[in-house]
Amino acid sequence: MAKFRVGIIGAGYVSAHHIRALKSLSSIQIVGVADLDLTRAQAVARTFDLPKRLRSVKELLASGVDVGSTC
Repeated sequence: MAKFRVGIIGAGYVSAHHIRALKSLSSIQIVGVADLDLTRAQAVARTFDLPKRLRSVKELLASGVDVGSTC
């Protein structure tokens, strides 16, 4: 079964809840997180073992996601 490739937009407090929920779904692959504050995106990506840490939504969407989830 193919997985939906999801990108997380925003690495604030709520993003952790969204990421945990999305990781519990077998049909979802989270490809990365984007936040204007790259340090915050890096911290969230490390915490949840996400491969990409980006500063812009444009970069995230260009990385091949099917869906962007705003947090």
